Amino acid sequence: MFWQAKKQFVGVDIGADSIKIVCLEKIQDKIILKNSIIEPNLTEIFDRHKIAKPEELGKRLQNLFKKNKLKTNTVACAVSDSNVFTKKIYVPLTVAKTALRKNISEAAVKCIPYDIRAVCYEYQVLGVTDDLQVEVMVVAVKREIVDNYLLAFGQAGIKPILIDVTCFALENVFIYNYSSAKQQLAVLLDVGQRNVEITVLDRGRPVAYFETSVAGGLYVESLADVFQILPKEAFLIFKGEVDNRYDDNLYRQTITNVTKHIVANIVEKLKKQNFGLKFENIDVIYVTGGCLKVRSLLDELVAKTNLPCLHLYPFKKIMDAAGNVITAELGTQASPFLGVATGLALRLVEKK
Repeated sequence: MFWQAKKQFVGVDIGADSIKIVCLEKIQDKIILKNSIIEPNLTEIFDRHKIAKPEELGKRLQNLFKKNKLKTNTVACAVSDSNVFTKKIYVPLTVAKTALRKNISEAAVKCIPYDIRAVCYEYQVLGVTDDLQVEVMVVAVKREIVDNYLLAFGQAGIKPILIDVTCFALENVFIYNYSSAKQQLAVLLDVGQRNVEITVLDRGRPVAYFETSVAGGLYVESLADVFQILPKEAFLIFKGEVDNRYDDNLYRQTITNVTKHIVANIVEKLKKQNFGLKFENIDVIYVTGGCLKVRSLLDELVAKTNLPCLHLYPFKKIMDAAGNVITAELGTQASPFLGVATGLALRLVEKK
């Protein structure tokens, strides 16, 4: 057997409390997980979802890439949904493609609620409706946000060839791994520390993107309040990095109460959000994010929605270095953190 030349594809997900990196290789028709990295403790670099210290982040990225021998010429990163404006618009279908592109571009600019000179924006044509309207998803992010990401990566000697949005990366990893994606009305939940990012897909097509700020950080805040300890110590206890030396029953009750609150908020958002489809039409909910370490989270979602609620496993169709499928049993511990980074790396594989 003769193997083709290997090429690395690196996805970098910069979160509130960690950097997640996934490195994939494509060998013939197989996608191989070359490396996955989770670097914790980034809280001081962020301020209200924005990178406050790009130079410090750049140094950390540089050290991670050097230590793990990652190539810097095929890298993708993502901006958090919190910093992104998205809106679905409809434009009348025209025969002339040039006129249609102009109409879409003009409509996209009009719907963005910022000075167009201060944003980066893109749009994606989703399809054509029965009444001959072109369905378009518009995405915009302030230039200062993008510039801070570029500054951080530039400090590390890295020039990303793609800056995506976290919800799009998650959508990508879902569609790649799950053949049922184009047959269901699915909700993807990324339950992080600062927010829960919610994506609604109807048979693989995006319907809505929204979020709630009632998220994983509430576990830490509540533990700190109940045990009268510093948030940093509460964070380490919650992450399991230090032993819990406090009342275990009170700890479990606090986690249960917070889980119920987070789930109730998610369900309320789904029921109130106007995305053109009824809550009762949802077929399945997939969940990722670091808060999946709370095992009762999926159970509570099932109880409150009466729907299948499953772990969104990013390596379902990805091989290990030996060419074997990475089973859920082997990948579950880290995989909830790696959905976005895997989706970013897969985006690069597809663009090859």
